[in-house]
Amino acid sequence: MRKSEKLKKIQLLLNQKNLYEDQYERLLAATGDWKSNYTDYLITEPIDLVEELKRVPEADYELCTALLTMLVKEEIPENASDKTFVDHKGLLILERMNEILSVGAREDESGRYGLSCGIK
Repeated sequence: MRKSEKLKKIQLLLNQKNLYEDQYERLLAATGDWKSNYTDYLITEPIDLVEELKRVPEADYELCTALLTMLVKEEIPENASDKTFVDHKGLLILERMNEILSVGAREDESGRYGLSCGIK
């Protein structure tokens, strides 16, 4: 899927008032960005969702898709409300994906998106 098409789908979700976990899963499937190997992108073992999600502000597009897949697939921490945690963190990831695709983003030969400052 072209960058502009992905951007449009992400922006449609961002414009909705309420987002749900299944919408993130459908977005990843529709854009071809579902990461069945999402654990390859993670740095914690066992997986620590809170720690992994701290990486969102500096994440490239590929890491964002892996983190969004993780958010859909993994158990939510006991101290977090499932809906609030997933919806809020998913929104943060979508905002980062939108930023990458809309501001100075480029697609390299491998199909990865990064900011023009060299982040891949």
